[in-house]
Amino acid sequence: MSKYFLKFILIIIILILTKLTKQQREDTRIIKWQNSEECRENKTIFNPNLMECTSCNGLTTLNNEDECVCQLGTINKGDEIEGICEKCENGSAINKNNEFCVYCLSINGTLLQPDNNGKCPNCGKDEILQITGEKNGIVTEQCIKCPKGTISDNNGEYCILCKNDFECFCNNSGNSAICSQITSIEALSTIPLLPEINGGTENSYGEKQFISETISQKVQNTAFFCQQQKSTKHCQQLANFCTLQDYPRRMDGNGENCCALLEQIKKQFKSEIAKQLIPQLFYTNIEASAEIFREGAINGIFTFSEENEKNTKLEIIAMTFNENGKFLGEWTVSNGEYPILQICNLEENIQQKREEAFKFGRYFQQKCQLSLLDILRWNKIWEEETTQDYKNEEKKFIFGTKTIFFELYLRYRNEEGMIVLTQIPILNEDLKGDQYIGLYGNRLGDNILKSNARLLLTKRFYLVDIQKNIKIIKEGDNNEQQNTQFLIRVPKRISLHIHFDQTFDGHIYTPYLQLSHFQYLIKLEKNISNKNNTQLLTKTILTTKFSIEYHTESYTYDKCIEVIMATLCSLAAVWAALQTYSWSRRSGKLILIDASTIIKLLFFGADYIGNIFIGVMGSACIWLIYAYKLQTNIHYIPLSGNQENSFVAYMISALALKGIALLHTMLTLILVKTFFIDWERPRLFLNNFDDFGKKKLFEENKGNEIEIEKEEQKERGDLNKVVIWRTYLIANEWNELQLYRKTNIGIQLILMLFVMEYLNFGEWAKVQPGFGRYNQPIGVIETKMSRFAINLSFYLIIGITQWIIQVIVIERLADPFRNFMDLCSVANISVLALTHPLRGYYIHGRSVHGYADTDMLQMNTFLQREKENVCALRGLESGADLQTFICNLPYIFNERINQILEGMNLKGIGDFNGRLQQKSGQFEKTTIKMQQQTKIYKELNNYLKDFINRVDPKCGEYKCIDENFIEEMLNMELIDTGKIGTFRRDKSEMAYSSAFIYGNEWALMSFELLLFCVVDMFWLNRIFASVFVYLISKLILLITKIYFTNQLAKSCLIDSRFLI
Repeated sequence: MSKYFLKFILIIIILILTKLTKQQREDTRIIKWQNSEECRENKTIFNPNLMECTSCNGLTTLNNEDECVCQLGTINKGDEIEGICEKCENGSAINKNNEFCVYCLSINGTLLQPDNNGKCPNCGKDEILQITGEKNGIVTEQCIKCPKGTISDNNGEYCILCKNDFECFCNNSGNSAICSQITSIEALSTIPLLPEINGGTENSYGEKQFISETISQKVQNTAFFCQQQKSTKHCQQLANFCTLQDYPRRMDGNGENCCALLEQIKKQFKSEIAKQLIPQLFYTNIEASAEIFREGAINGIFTFSEENEKNTKLEIIAMTFNENGKFLGEWTVSNGEYPILQICNLEENIQQKREEAFKFGRYFQQKCQLSLLDILRWNKIWEEETTQDYKNEEKKFIFGTKTIFFELYLRYRNEEGMIVLTQIPILNEDLKGDQYIGLYGNRLGDNILKSNARLLLTKRFYLVDIQKNIKIIKEGDNNEQQNTQFLIRVPKRISLHIHFDQTFDGHIYTPYLQLSHFQYLIKLEKNISNKNNTQLLTKTILTTKFSIEYHTESYTYDKCIEVIMATLCSLAAVWAALQTYSWSRRSGKLILIDASTIIKLLFFGADYIGNIFIGVMGSACIWLIYAYKLQTNIHYIPLSGNQENSFVAYMISALALKGIALLHTMLTLILVKTFFIDWERPRLFLNNFDDFGKKKLFEENKGNEIEIEKEEQKERGDLNKVVIWRTYLIANEWNELQLYRKTNIGIQLILMLFVMEYLNFGEWAKVQPGFGRYNQPIGVIETKMSRFAINLSFYLIIGITQWIIQVIVIERLADPFRNFMDLCSVANISVLALTHPLRGYYIHGRSVHGYADTDMLQMNTFLQREKENVCALRGLESGADLQTFICNLPYIFNERINQILEGMNLKGIGDFNGRLQQKSGQFEKTTIKMQQQTKIYKELNNYLKDFINRVDPKCGEYKCIDENFIEEMLNMELIDTGKIGTFRRDKSEMAYSSAFIYGNEWALMSFELLLFCVVDMFWLNRIFASVFVYLISKLILLITKIYFTNQLAKSCLIDSRFLI
């Protein structure tokens, strides 16, 4: 029994802990969604501070107004929270705003009776309502005519250029209890200016400032009714003034402004009353991380899938207020109905296009150039009115206020299925900070918000504002001829930032809006033609940007990349050291470490590390971009903004490293020593001269080259000279193979442009869910990583496809390398190409028929015999057909080759050439040089034939062996070949292509690939990148061919004039 009781207690404890854990995840700041229209239907008001409906406590509501008032004929002796409605005395009326009792006076000063609503009669045209307080405490309302040259405002409250009625009331009544609350109008009306703006005035702290006429006229009334009457509307208006002043906070903690005044009023109320009455403009946390990066702040899952009811869209709701503090209602921003954030769409009145920006996961940015006039029209500050004097429409400037204030909320469905709201903090970069965050600590720029940032976050903002400056008229000034200075503030940057939770399960942190403004101080004409004002505002051009940016913490990504890079680069360094050691042995170096070895190590390291950078970073960016597009539930998020800096740095480094590696490869190919071994032997033919003719011939050519050949004459015939044209033919074919590639750069780039631009696969670079290619929304952006990933993947696909088609299809029909081997056999010439002093590639081209200098018919007979297999095989080894070998030569071979080639520079040969030239002045220097070069060529050819035939051990020995898998994998010989060389059988018959670009295709292709991707990543133009890469590639090949041809002629000792 006790056993079951313990189990029951354990289950209860688990359930309680589960409930507590769930409650901890929920944030108290999550607000249940409640529509303001429902409040009005239930005779309650919507409180934007509490975001809920509240009752009026004895008061009633106005139609379509979120305000509690007394019934007609009564006034509120209490406040909006606890109303006490009383009737006025007989003969008195209620003032216009239902605030206190007044006596009605006519223009002539006679007493008037209240109307049926218990109020004074309305004023007529060009009349304003004047409130006067007598010394005995009686307050009267009287309609008076505006002075000449002025008209009443739209509300009939005051004349332009006249002080407001409350200030007049205070000056006349002397009521110190009411009027002593505000002392310095100028300080309370000051708007701080940005330091980069020209103009304005400076205060005692040296700060630029602007004194607003609108705030100066209304701040006294606003503060009075907020504090004394507990008017929510006026408190909201005072909060708007604080917002217009950009929330000024002095470094020393002092200063008079509307924000400080609002805080002082707030302290006079109890917390519950202040919470309902005073809007909360600031977040209490100085550290932005405490507010934005709170776990569980957004208790909802966002996804890319539209098949369920989860959050697939950023639903942004704006609570809007006019400058007078009136709540205008909630505007849905994300459905395009109220495009308050998308200024660039002001001429595209298409709701669907504006709505597309808020699809969750879509990286969006709009950037445009507009004039001040366009933005003022968009904000309805500049209106169109048809005048009677002119047929055309004239633009007229409205000097009243049209500034709208916003508080943004994210509406979403939480994990319980309820629709809730979370307020979006505002990161205003124009705010002046304090001792905690610095002077302009909010200027984040393009940097991503860090989890430990100390910033000042606010809740309310404006987009477009225009303020008129207070004009102090001096004696003798002509007011009609003066211009009026205006401060115009328009948005420079509006960025909505969304940070993904580190759980990568669809949760996000609280979004925030990054905002900055342009400030313009402009003098506009008031009484002169309005067309001049229009032209001035039209000429002022600005660039504004709206974006929606998604971020994730890159720490994990950066650390993974660092670990992978550190591991692979260490292995690359070890591999480079092994290859350097192998190169040192193949070069016959007796000293292991010297300057050339270190340089070679750096070259190898550059190549391998460059490949690692391409492989790791390329794979990472391709994986992130394609996985992001394919997923429905969010697990992978690409980097953006400054997070891409490390990726860009890696790619630029990879390009530089691959450029160095390509230089190394080309130098290696250029310095290859190539020898053509001619197996053709001179053949005896019958002499047609008799003894007398021969004697005469010798006498006539005494001292010339014929005399040099005299000793080689035979008794019954002469030896026919070996024809050099076969060697020239083989040399030219070898030279042509140098630029043969597995891929064609022209075809590669044309296909890239066709696929990316014509077939629109380049649209995949736009960071958004899915793989759409056509009719994509304007404004969806590409990041450097996404563009690089798409370019890299398609370049590799096209390049590898070319590679496969070339090797498998085209070379099956016409293989230039195997055709070259056949040509060598027919020409009776072998080729030895030394990529290192002691290592190279050998093609055995010795004819099985013994000679190749024959006519067409005989040559056809030779080929027929080989076809019928009635002759020996072409291979180097007896009974074998293999012609290609990878050779590692003994030290004596290199010594003998150098000894022979050094004969070209001996002094004796120079003397011999001088004597020869003295004997015969008809010889040119080139002819004399070729004679000696021919002698060296013959000696070298005889030595190479002796070495291949193993005539004398003193010439060097070698043995033919099969390739070792480990040696082939390590690219290094494990046996000593210093005394006896090795000829490793190349069964693929393609190993010698490593002496050409063909065998080093990746070195050039990878450089072209990176060059294309990097150039396009910065210039964002694939056509330009293609042309640039094509020209660079052709230039590299042209330079390589020139130097390769020169080296070929120099190494094989043939006349360079016969190389095409």
